[in-house]
Amino acid sequence: EVASAARFASRVDAALAAPAPAAADLATLAHDPERVRLVLRAAMATTHLHTQSRIAAYEGEGYYTIGPCGEELLASVALALRPTDPAALHYRHVGTLVARQLQRGATLERVLLDRARGHTIS
Repeated sequence: EVASAARFASRVDAALAAPAPAAADLATLAHDPERVRLVLRAAMATTHLHTQSRIAAYEGEGYYTIGPCGEELLASVALALRPTDPAALHYRHVGTLVARQLQRGATLERVLLDRARGHTIS
């Protein structure tokens, strides 16, 4: 999982290093590409975590049973919050929490491994 996430992150970095799209509705994204990267990483990590957790449950190695369902988009909610703001989120909170961890400087590898441990050990 970590290698896959690293490959994805490098592809995102390469794509975001390219010139910004000319469309007016995308112009604001060019002003802060690092925030776009953060949300995309968090969203993809959320999908990845849900998928891998589901596989672990099917293999009898985990207890997580809710699959990905669009929660990835909630990673953008983290941008409206300070990383230190308290949050009592609904069970579809992983996207927001992943983005908040990345905002605080956690590595994607650390976030993925911590969440994976939580889904298979708890």
